[in-house]
Amino acid sequence: MNESKKYRLIIVVLILLNAGLITLWWSMSNTGKTTQENNSGKNKMDFFTEALHLDSLQKASFDTLSQEHFERLGQLKAKIDSLKQVMRREIMQPEINESRLDSIFQNLAHYRTASDTANYRHFKRLRTLCTPSQQASFDSLVSSFMNRKDHKKDKPPHHR
Repeated sequence: MNESKKYRLIIVVLILLNAGLITLWWSMSNTGKTTQENNSGKNKMDFFTEALHLDSLQKASFDTLSQEHFERLGQLKAKIDSLKQVMRREIMQPEINESRLDSIFQNLAHYRTASDTANYRHFKRLRTLCTPSQQASFDSLVSSFMNRKDHKKDKPPHHR
């Protein structure tokens, strides 16, 4: 192996190690959160039901849809976390397996898309439970909720 190929290989390995460390750092940024923060989905749904002044029938439907939704999201999150672990193990391999990496990234994209789609459909279903006046409030709540989430994503992990 000539000198330039050795340097290229070293650079590629260092880049992959850096990417792996950054991924590990980001994935571990949630470990310091309290149980209440990690289980905030229910608290957010309670906030929605109270802010919208749902009647008992609406609240029951809202709760059922939300429970099903959070179970589905939990399954998707578990699959994403599993793929991230596989990716971290791949970083430690001496050789780069491009087809394996492509498969991991395609699956990650698939599950993240499924998660975003599930969120969209969930909020769309929840909105149909509301009366027209509640829908206006719902739209406002969802908009402000999404803006906060987007703003949170824009911050570096150590500022969250």
